[in-house]
Amino acid sequence: RVQATFETVAQDEFLFRRRDPETYAQTLLDTTGDRFRRLQRQITSFPLADDDDNRQLQRSELQRIKRAVDDISAKLPSSSVSAGAIPELERLAQSITHLERRLQRVHTLGVPRKGESS
Repeated sequence: RVQATFETVAQDEFLFRRRDPETYAQTLLDTTGDRFRRLQRQITSFPLADDDDNRQLQRSELQRIKRAVDDISAKLPSSSVSAGAIPELERLAQSITHLERRLQRVHTLGVPRKGESS
């Protein structure tokens, strides 16, 4: 069921993109901008670990993520865009997805994994 829903949404998105690329570009900018701002808020409010070693690991990774966020910020248009911006917006959206995943992993930095000894 989930796969069928995903395929339907993907097909709808492709058709929407093909029929009205200008609107698709603006929608992509809006959603990418929203996700970007949410990521910035999550970084700012990130709860660091109580343990000094883990907190230092987390701070280091957060700094790397912040630098990547700054790079995206410099590339993300602030207002309306044309259809020609779609490839760059899609790359930026992928970069944001990658950074969201990295941020989620920061919570477990320094925590031993199953089968590891501390």
